[in-house]
Amino acid sequence: MLEKIPTPYSPAAADAADRLRLIACDLRLIDLAMTNTRGNGFELNEDEFQAVLMHLRRLISDAETLKDDILTADRKK
Repeated sequence: MLEKIPTPYSPAAADAADRLRLIACDLRLIDLAMTNTRGNGFELNEDEFQAVLMHLRRLISDAETLKDDILTADRKK
């Protein structure tokens, strides 16, 4: 899936695409970890669950920042 994201020509768009790939990779790693944990009959304790939630919040914040950066770059054109 990540290979299908075309590399844009402008430096700002290329940076945004790279940042989006990193967010997608992080989300996929969380998905794999959660699936593996449940598949093996384990449950996350409260601290582990809170750590996952904090990481997800950071990814959401990163995605919102990325959106703002893209919108700002579009306005400068």
